[in-house]
Amino acid sequence: MTYALTKTKDPAMSHAYLTRLFSRWRIIAVLTALLVAVASLATVVGQGFGPAGPSPAAGHTSVVANGVVSLEEGSSRWHITRHIAEAGGNPIQITSPGFVLAENTPLLVTNQASGERYRLAADEALMLHRGTEVTVETFGAPDSFVFVHLVPDEAEPLANATERILTSASFPVQGGDYDADLLRDVLDEGGTASIPTGALPTSLYVLRGEVSITSGNDERTLGAGESAIFSGDLEVSAIADGSVFYAGFVGASVPAMDTRATAVAATPVPATPEITALPATPPPAPPTPEPVPPTPEPTVDAAADSDGDGLTDAGELTIGTDPANPDTDEDGITDGDEIKVWGSDPLNLDTDGDLLYDGGELLFVTAILDPDTDDDFLSDGSEVYIYETDPTNPDTDGDGTRDGAEIYNGTNPLAAPAQPAPPVASGDTDGDGLTNAQEVQFGTNPADGDSDGDGVNDSNEVAASTNPLDRASFP
Repeated sequence: MTYALTKTKDPAMSHAYLTRLFSRWRIIAVLTALLVAVASLATVVGQGFGPAGPSPAAGHTSVVANGVVSLEEGSSRWHITRHIAEAGGNPIQITSPGFVLAENTPLLVTNQASGERYRLAADEALMLHRGTEVTVETFGAPDSFVFVHLVPDEAEPLANATERILTSASFPVQGGDYDADLLRDVLDEGGTASIPTGALPTSLYVLRGEVSITSGNDERTLGAGESAIFSGDLEVSAIADGSVFYAGFVGASVPAMDTRATAVAATPVPATPEITALPATPPPAPPTPEPVPPTPEPTVDAAADSDGDGLTDAGELTIGTDPANPDTDEDGITDGDEIKVWGSDPLNLDTDGDLLYDGGELLFVTAILDPDTDDDFLSDGSEVYIYETDPTNPDTDGDGTRDGAEIYNGTNPLAAPAQPAPPVASGDTDGDGLTNAQEVQFGTNPADGDSDGDGVNDSNEVAASTNPLDRASFP
């Protein structure tokens, strides 16, 4: 549309004409601004729900393991299986992508092809990709772990399972690469968590406690050791204090990798410099430095034992312990007794890694070098601090079922005959993997997951035998 300005002899008519003309221009400007704003809003919305969109973990729910998985066109199922790990275990062939989850004691996961090793503390997880071969080992007595994986209908789930927790109904899968996450949350009674809709149904596994899950018109209750899949947005509510759940989530699709070769610019080769004539007289040689006499080694009295711990000062320097401190690792046992009597590590306050410090092992008459003294598949530390069972008796309530089996079955190891298990005492207010009762035991802050602020949460520090109250002490 074209507007022409013409002269008129009537000033009133000229003024009215110009007013109408400028009004039309203002309308066009406003419409243009609105179109730009709508386009910008569409761009923002597209970015929010695209591959770079928000994390599926909201509130205090956290992502404990994640990766990008390649899924084939067709249909798949969620499988959740339990396995037993032991020192020197046989390699496992991973036939479908998924997550390995440590339930109770630390695990050592080794990639047989690359040699990479990962240490998983209790409640930690790691993604494993299809086609890899790994060993999953404990640092002491055999213990269980869980594998949460997506399996095509025509494929078999992971072999050597001792228990199949879930085999879901099949669902269609559009082939491609997807972001996959394992989510975790710890809820006090009445606490809630939200999980958004994924690209595939979401699997939910309850490790401890009891929760209620609502997804659209679907509402179900799951107890410890139970699992199910859900489609749509999920609302999870804790029925029992200290309830812990994990969710297998498949989110946004990820663009395929660009495999086009990148041209490499040739690097010019510098020209060879011309050789100039050598001077007729060679330069004088530098003066020979005077020899420096060696520093004499400090003399140590071979028989001296400054801290009276039963080890000589010379021996302590060799071992790495402090000759001025009779209990270097402060575990309640002198360095000399650790070396000569118990065979434990004087530099590690929890030699067998069972979350029960070496001095505590003597108090509870448990084995310093065995993380599961009574062989009931519960570590000594978890029996003392979490379940309050007897770490020297594999069947605390005498009902004929081992304590570990009762925990896995959801029954009470302190009551015979078998009864539903009570919730873990005091819950886990800060969600750091230590219950409130354990926080009191270790002197950490139950409202702060990283009591000393060194970037490592309290439960990982306890598992690694570092001091969760010392900012300078971390794994």
